[in-house]
Amino acid sequence: MSLPKPKVASRAGSVADKLVKEAKRKAAQEQLENVRLGDEDLSNTLQFKYLGVMQSGDGDSLTPVNHRITKAWTSFRNLKRVLTDTKLRTSLRLRLFGT
Repeated sequence: MSLPKPKVASRAGSVADKLVKEAKRKAAQEQLENVRLGDEDLSNTLQFKYLGVMQSGDGDSLTPVNHRITKAWTSFRNLKRVLTDTKLRTSLRLRLFGT
């Protein structure tokens, strides 16, 4: 008769897991050669913005999604004071929210 194995919490998706993955990416990136364009050395980068969308060098599809979520929260935080101001009419706040 075998004893049940204790459950071990998964750290997949945790902050520690993300930090380990980022450290591995940076280490691999440092080993790559720099690209030369004429007399100028271009450094390797993991993420860059192309046509307003964040792209990731490792093919991570969540990079643009996370970038858009961050931009949306930033916009909301900037408008939060106006949207929650009880001195403004509700109809005006709804129009501002809709824009």
